[in-house]
Amino acid sequence: MAEVVFVNKAKLSTRLFILAAVCFMSLGGVLPVGAAGNLAREGILDQAVTQDASDEILSETSELEGEITLAMIMEAYGTEFIIVVLILLSIISVNVITYLRTKNELKVQTERVLAFSQTSNECFYEYNIKTGELILSEKSKEVLGSSNLDDLISLAKDGIDNKIACRIASTIELCKADGEKGIFKSFNTPVYDNKGNPYSVIGKLVDVTLEAKEKEKQRLNDEAELDGLTGLYNADKMEELVNKCIAKATPKTCAALIKIDCDKFKSFNDTYGYLQGDIALKNVGKAVSSVFTETVVKGRVGGDEFCVYLPEVPAIGFALAKCKEFLTYLEEANTNHKITASLGIALLDGHKTYDELIEDAESAIIQAKNRGGNQIRFSKQN
Repeated sequence: MAEVVFVNKAKLSTRLFILAAVCFMSLGGVLPVGAAGNLAREGILDQAVTQDASDEILSETSELEGEITLAMIMEAYGTEFIIVVLILLSIISVNVITYLRTKNELKVQTERVLAFSQTSNECFYEYNIKTGELILSEKSKEVLGSSNLDDLISLAKDGIDNKIACRIASTIELCKADGEKGIFKSFNTPVYDNKGNPYSVIGKLVDVTLEAKEKEKQRLNDEAELDGLTGLYNADKMEELVNKCIAKATPKTCAALIKIDCDKFKSFNDTYGYLQGDIALKNVGKAVSSVFTETVVKGRVGGDEFCVYLPEVPAIGFALAKCKEFLTYLEEANTNHKITASLGIALLDGHKTYDELIEDAESAIIQAKNRGGNQIRFSKQN
């Protein structure tokens, strides 16, 4: 038996070394230069990867199968066996170290994101599509509690199949942990695997409650102050603002109030209908906004009546020129059905009130309408 072992020892040693080399390279390893050179010189490296070489190895090892024990193999080829084991352990160790290092880097990045979220008004969450699990950041738990999980899951599911919608912020109302209603902007981004299948949705909620309340407050203020049809100030706000301007005026202040009254507007409505009447009034309001700058106070004070207050004018002729510009603009704006207007100008003289200025301007409008309308007249008091 010893003779058989001795005769086949050299060949078996070579074959085991080849097997170790092939195994090592199949796992992504690189042979040392010296070992590769020796195998190349012997023509063994090429032979190792052929079917004939594999058959020869199996044939020779099968001949010795009944005669060689594990103890004999370890005694004769312990060094080679240890080398193979060490190579495999080295490969596994490198993979484990790489995995742990990558995991640690991801953990650090995650902690940075969570730390950032804690210092802002943003809440992060992740929905696992496969398991259905929803993971909340500490900030999310602090702000939302646990009463909105179903709503957040619904948000995530809605965006899974719509990549474009996920990039657009949507607004949602959620109950906060303290019981108050909060307004949030939601951003959801699906995460896909290498096959293009979504496996997770990363979401972010931005608390815009204060902004929403301010916008709602501004909207209510606008509704209380503005005319719904034209967007100009309504009668009450117009009077309030003009009186404030008058209170600030000095004896040297040159100011003017212009009253605008559409000509034969009732007949216009009867002829063309109220819908066309509203369109005409919108055009009048547009003409007022376009001709008179933002520094003036302008509003709709009646059904077909408008008012403009110029807190400072360089001369009386300036007010007259702006009125002529307005009539030209109005004529060009109403191309479908012509509408005209009569304008009365009242100048601020002494300590007049808003009502007194309106009265003076209306008297001037009566003069304009008695002369056929579509013209400008100054108040007799001026």
